[in-house]
Amino acid sequence: MRNFIFILLPVLALVGCKNTQKAQDEEPEKADVTITGADTDEHGCKGSAGYTWSEVSGECIRLWESGVQMLPVETDSSTAVLAAYAVFAQDSSRVELFLPDVEQNEYSILEKRTLPNGSSVWNVEDDDTYSLKKDEKGRWSISRRMKVLFVQK
Repeated sequence: MRNFIFILLPVLALVGCKNTQKAQDEEPEKADVTITGADTDEHGCKGSAGYTWSEVSGECIRLWESGVQMLPVETDSSTAVLAAYAVFAQDSSRVELFLPDVEQNEYSILEKRTLPNGSSVWNVEDDDTYSLKKDEKGRWSISRRMKVLFVQK
C-alpha cells in the first residue's frame, strides 16, 4: 500500500503539471470586436463618421456637407429615397457623381464642356454616361441617355 502511494503521488503531480502547461500554451480565444472609428479605408477616410474619398477634391468629405444633393425624379413609395450627390472640383472643371446603387468608376467623374449657347454641361464624350447640368429652373439635374434621373430640390 505504501508503494502504491509513492507511485500515485508522482503520477498525479505530472498530470496536474501537464494540464497547467497546456492551459498556459493555449492562446485565449479572440472575440470578433469591431471598434467604432476603426474603419479607415485606403485613403484614411472613416466611413463610420460619414466620410468618403472624393477624387476631384482630393480629400475625405461628407457628401451632405460638400456635395449638391439631388433626389430621384421617379420614386417608388415602397422603398427608401436615396439621394445622389455632385461634388465639384475647386475650379469647377470636373464634377464627381455619387449615385445610389451605382459603383464608383471612371464614369463618375465628368468633365466640364461649354455648349454652343454658352451654358455648361459636365459629361464624358460617350453618350451612354451620365450628364450634369442646370435645368431651366436653375436646379442641378443628372441625366443619362436624355432621361432626367435626379433633380436638386
